[in-house]
Amino acid sequence: ELCRPLERRCLFSVSSYHEMLAMARDGRVDMVIAGMSRNPVLAETFEFSRSYYTGHSLFISSNTLRQRISGSELRSVEVGVKVDTVQHMELQPAVTHGDLHSIRIYTDYWQMFRDLQAHEIDYIYLDSKVGYEMLKLMDEDAPELSFTSQHGLFPLRMYEYDVALPRRHAEALPRINEAIDELTIKGVRQRLSLKYFPFMNY
Repeated sequence: ELCRPLERRCLFSVSSYHEMLAMARDGRVDMVIAGMSRNPVLAETFEFSRSYYTGHSLFISSNTLRQRISGSELRSVEVGVKVDTVQHMELQPAVTHGDLHSIRIYTDYWQMFRDLQAHEIDYIYLDSKVGYEMLKLMDEDAPELSFTSQHGLFPLRMYEYDVALPRRHAEALPRINEAIDELTIKGVRQRLSLKYFPFMNY
């Protein structure tokens, strides 16, 4: 849908989050649309469009009875997080200051889920429910996991997610913003969000 207002034929490449960033940086793809949120690391090499959805960070546990993480518990647990995400940037200072025991940084999204299921890490810190919902769609035997809150160091935060463009394509940014606006005005963005991501806050 985004390609129509741009009057371009789009070819899609599906890969891991980390691989998508590498492909964009070395010229194998021209943009990344995968829950990209601005942070200082990505801003060094990418420009960002107007946001097309919002989400909030969540802790995920394999313990379905777990509802809340205490501040004292954070000092004894290991949390999995995707590399170079806003969640990674958010957790790193907590480790430095001793408020969180440790983080395990992943480039492979599904490996992070597998390690949680195997109890090799205590929690995952994700940008939204999308990852878990997609996991359930792809694997009918996916275990039940629990979304867990932490109201001390990491209260519920809303983040905006954008299309990321390598700096070499920065001139295309106004066209992409116009296309996002057009999809919003026509109701296309809302229709797609309700169809594919009814559990998200768009």
